[in-house]
Amino acid sequence: DNSAGGGTQWADGTVRVTQARWGLIWDHGDGVYKTDADLDIGDGSTSTYLTSTVENVIFVGAAVVEVHAAATLQIGALTDSWGVDGSSWHLGGPDAGSEQWGKGGTVLVYASKIYNAVKCEQRLQVGVFKTKNSIFHATWTAALNDWQRRFNYGPSLTTLEIEDMYIAKSQNTIFEDVPGVIDNIQSHAGRFGVQTTQPSVEVTGIRVTSANVNDVRVWTAGPAADLTLTDPKATTANPDVAGNAASFIQEQYTCNIHVADRAGNNLATVNIGCDSDGEGDVFDVNTDANGDIAEQKVPFKKWVGESETLTSFSPHTFTISKAGYETLILEVITVDHPIVWHLELQRSASLNSGLIG
Repeated sequence: DNSAGGGTQWADGTVRVTQARWGLIWDHGDGVYKTDADLDIGDGSTSTYLTSTVENVIFVGAAVVEVHAAATLQIGALTDSWGVDGSSWHLGGPDAGSEQWGKGGTVLVYASKIYNAVKCEQRLQVGVFKTKNSIFHATWTAALNDWQRRFNYGPSLTTLEIEDMYIAKSQNTIFEDVPGVIDNIQSHAGRFGVQTTQPSVEVTGIRVTSANVNDVRVWTAGPAADLTLTDPKATTANPDVAGNAASFIQEQYTCNIHVADRAGNNLATVNIGCDSDGEGDVFDVNTDANGDIAEQKVPFKKWVGESETLTSFSPHTFTISKAGYETLILEVITVDHPIVWHLELQRSASLNSGLIG
């Protein structure tokens, strides 16, 4: 009030301010921020970008962050396809509820830790989510057996890419979208490991340890869903299939074979066939000019329906043949790990049929 206060002081009287939200963001120094206020990134239409590197950001109690359409929240940085300069974000939310912190925007998490500090399901349902070499930590324990202490992705994400994710103490980690990339997930000390509600979900390099109930789940009340575990890093001990008799979980391993002659020369057009015990042909392919086959995937086990009816596909038989060379037959091969073989074939005139190098 310039006339009464001379431009330096407030005039006498009452000042009233109407504001939809009140809160404070406390800067504790050294990149540590603590807030009891909700943080909206973007207004749903204006291009907005917020980056957090080498910071510790703490949302207290029910305070939340929401990333709206046309906005991007990047936690950590990406250098040469690898996360660096990560931050730690402690997420809040309504007690015994869920918080949709991805509201149509883009959330990128690199080399960072996301901590679900409350009894609140953290959902990313709409927009884009990508993460690399990051930790997602919740507060589930057998004593704090609340379903909300978890993370959920989907069902309306336009992009879902996950690489090198470590999950700890999450009641469950649910994928309601089909990921474009989902490689190298480790889940530890949750009630469940990972779960999908969608068809044709493939996870490469999963490891589930110390799951309280089930390590992997397919759970749907709608059309059949399935989860394929490629090159899992731990034995699938407790799969759970529920909601549809046609749903299934399958475990399979990659197969890469190189063939040369005894002098070490690459052999092209070598035919390699793989047969499953009682299940017939798995693949029948030829080597290329470099002596390599295109990578194949060999089924090991499959659990179908709510009774988890198990089919075991091993042992397998591999037949390697080429005109003018001895045929090599490898029998009773249990494919319970990735195959990387170098094989050598002997010309037919020799008594030796080949060897595995």
